[in-house]
Amino acid sequence: MAGVDIVLTNISDRTDKHFAVSDNNGSFTVTGLTLQKKYELKATLIGYNEISRTVLIKTRTEDIGLLLMSEQVKSIRNRSNRPDTGSTTKRRHHRIKCQCF
Repeated sequence: MAGVDIVLTNISDRTDKHFAVSDNNGSFTVTGLTLQKKYELKATLIGYNEISRTVLIKTRTEDIGLLLMSEQVKSIRNRSNRPDTGSTTKRRHHRIKCQCF
């Protein structure tokens, strides 16, 4: 999924932030991370639920795998006098892949 905003924040130094945006394949690369440090990863895209997780950067080419983003579902009120038909909205999930260098 393209256009996902990625922020990695060093947990021990909150001023140490790294940014990326996913490409058309949903992949992104982040450079300049400190080895053996924990980072909070946040992935956001309008219309989707935010992903937040802690990652430990162990090697210079850390692959944290696939992240699953789910589409936000908004409920719509029935403002007419007609009975609610109980329609449902399907959730769609999209994957993004991260490599950290």
